[in-house]
Amino acid sequence: MARPFMTGLRTIRERRGWSQAQLAAVVGYSDAFISQLETGKKQGSVTALKRLADALGVTTDQLLVDDDNGVGLVPQRLGTTKCRCR
Repeated sequence: MARPFMTGLRTIRERRGWSQAQLAAVVGYSDAFISQLETGKKQGSVTALKRLADALGVTTDQLLVDDDNGVGLVPQRLGTTKCRCR
Protein backbone atom coordinates (compact mmCIF):
# COMPACT_ATOMS: atom_id res chain seq x y z
CA MET A 1 0.00 0.00 0.00
CA ALA A 2 2.95 2.36 0.41
CA ARG A 3 3.63 2.50 -3.33
CA PRO A 4 0.41 4.27 -4.39
CA PHE A 5 0.88 6.89 -1.67
CA MET A 6 4.47 7.67 -2.54
CA THR A 7 3.64 7.75 -6.24
CA GLY A 8 0.63 9.99 -5.66
CA LEU A 9 2.47 12.38 -3.39
CA ARG A 10 5.39 12.84 -5.78
CA THR A 11 3.16 13.14 -8.84
CA ILE A 12 0.86 15.73 -7.30
CA ARG A 13 3.77 17.71 -5.83
CA GLU A 14 5.54 17.78 -9.19
CA ARG A 15 2.35 18.79 -11.03
CA ARG A 16 2.15 21.74 -8.67
CA GLY A 17 5.72 22.66 -9.52
CA TRP A 18 6.78 22.39 -5.88
CA SER A 19 10.07 21.06 -4.58
CA GLN A 20 10.16 18.74 -1.59
CA ALA A 21 11.50 21.65 0.47
CA GLN A 22 8.58 23.90 -0.53
CA LEU A 23 6.01 21.27 0.42
CA ALA A 24 7.85 20.57 3.66
CA ALA A 25 7.79 24.27 4.57
CA VAL A 26 4.03 24.47 4.02
CA VAL A 27 3.17 21.38 6.09
CA GLY A 28 5.79 21.87 8.79
CA TYR A 29 7.81 18.73 8.12
CA SER A 30 11.40 18.38 6.97
CA ASP A 31 12.23 17.91 3.30
CA ALA A 32 14.01 14.70 4.36
CA PHE A 33 10.68 13.37 5.70
CA ILE A 34 8.92 14.23 2.43
CA SER A 35 11.69 12.42 0.54
CA GLN A 36 11.34 9.38 2.76
CA LEU A 37 7.58 9.29 2.16
CA GLU A 38 8.05 9.51 -1.59
CA THR A 39 10.68 6.77 -1.67
CA GLY A 40 8.73 4.47 0.64
CA LYS A 41 11.35 4.53 3.41
CA LYS A 42 8.73 5.88 5.82
CA GLN A 43 4.98 5.71 6.02
CA GLY A 44 3.15 8.79 7.16
CA SER A 45 0.48 8.94 9.79
CA VAL A 46 -3.14 9.80 9.06
CA THR A 47 -2.36 13.30 10.36
CA ALA A 48 0.54 13.65 7.92
CA LEU A 49 -1.63 12.40 5.06
CA LYS A 50 -4.30 14.99 5.87
CA ARG A 51 -1.79 17.85 6.19
CA LEU A 52 -0.17 16.93 2.87
CA ALA A 53 -3.52 16.66 1.08
CA ASP A 54 -4.66 20.01 2.47
CA ALA A 55 -1.42 21.71 1.46
CA LEU A 56 -1.63 20.30 -2.07
CA GLY A 57 -5.33 21.10 -2.43
CA VAL A 58 -6.43 17.52 -3.00
CA THR A 59 -8.34 14.90 -1.05
CA THR A 60 -6.60 12.19 0.90
CA ASP A 61 -8.13 9.71 -1.55
CA GLN A 62 -6.28 11.40 -4.40
CA LEU A 63 -2.96 10.87 -2.63
CA LEU A 64 -3.76 7.19 -2.22
CA VAL A 65 -4.83 6.46 -5.81
CA ASP A 66 -2.40 4.60 -8.03
CA ASP A 67 -2.19 6.46 -11.33
CA ASP A 68 -0.97 3.28 -13.08
CA ASN A 69 -4.45 1.82 -12.69
CA GLY A 70 -5.86 4.44 -15.02
CA VAL A 71 -7.34 6.64 -12.33
CA GLY A 72 -6.09 10.21 -12.45
CA LEU A 73 -4.41 11.54 -9.34
CA VAL A 74 -5.48 15.15 -9.74
CA PRO A 75 -8.10 16.61 -12.04
CA GLN A 76 -6.37 18.63 -14.75
CA ARG A 77 -8.43 21.72 -13.91
CA LEU A 78 -6.40 22.18 -10.72
CA GLY A 79 -3.29 23.04 -12.74
CA THR A 80 -0.22 24.53 -11.11
CA THR A 81 -0.57 26.49 -7.93
CA LYS A 82 2.16 28.69 -6.52
CA CYS A 83 3.62 27.60 -3.23
CA ARG A 84 2.53 29.66 -0.23
CA CYS A 85 5.73 28.95 1.66
CA ARG A 86 6.26 30.67 4.95
